[in-house]
Amino acid sequence: MNEYNPDTVTPPGDTIKDLLEEKKITVQEFSMSMGLTIPRLLGIIEGRESITENIAKRLQLSLGVPEDFWIAREKLYRDSLGDK
Repeated sequence: MNEYNPDTVTPPGDTIKDLLEEKKITVQEFSMSMGLTIPRLLGIIEGRESITENIAKRLQLSLGVPEDFWIAREKLYRDSLGDK
């Protein structure tokens, strides 16, 4: 398994935004493919809502980035905030 250990920690949504830009996918298109409302998706992108195991699986299917990456990325972000 690849380890993800950045020097600075940003919300996992930053990676989602980058991938959407790279793939030229709009938030509206992505929310539909993920089966999420736009407000919920924006909450995830902005770091207000956590990436759950279920969401990580959907991200893997939609973006091709492994579920483990999203779980690890979310944990690092929440740990940096002091969230449990």
